[in-house]
Amino acid sequence: MTENTISDFTTVVGLVNGMIGGTILVLPILGLAAGYVNMFVISILVGFIIFYTTYIVIIHIGKSKSIKECILAHFNQDYKYVKIYSFILWFGTFTLSFVYFKLLVLQVEGLVGNYWTVAPLCAVILFIFVFAARIYGLGE
Repeated sequence: MTENTISDFTTVVGLVNGMIGGTILVLPILGLAAGYVNMFVISILVGFIIFYTTYIVIIHIGKSKSIKECILAHFNQDYKYVKIYSFILWFGTFTLSFVYFKLLVLQVEGLVGNYWTVAPLCAVILFIFVFAARIYGLGE
C-alpha cells in the first residue's frame, strides 16, 4: 500500500490559495461596512497573521503532521501558543461566518429583490445543507 503525499509546491499553492481566497471574498463588504481606511488596516493585519502562520508551516512542513505540531516545534513545545492560535482561528471563523452570510444574503437580494424573507430563508437553507453534509459525510 502506498502512502498518498503531495509535493512541496502543491502544498505552498494550497496555502496561498487559502490565504487569498477567503480574504478576496469579503473585501467588498468589508469596505462598504467599515470604510476603506479600516479595510486597508484590517487587510494588512490579517495579511501579516496569515503570512506568519504560513511561514511557520513552511519551515516545519517536512517534520510535522499538523499545524499544531508546527506551532509546538516553532515555539519550543509551549502549548500557550497553540491556545492563542486556536482562539484566533475560532474568533476569525466565527466572525467571518457572519460576513459570509451577509455576502450571501446581498447576492440573493440582488437576484430576487430586497424582501424581509431573504435572510431567514437563506439561514434555513444553509442549515439544511450543513446538516445534510454532516449526515452524509460530504466534504470529507
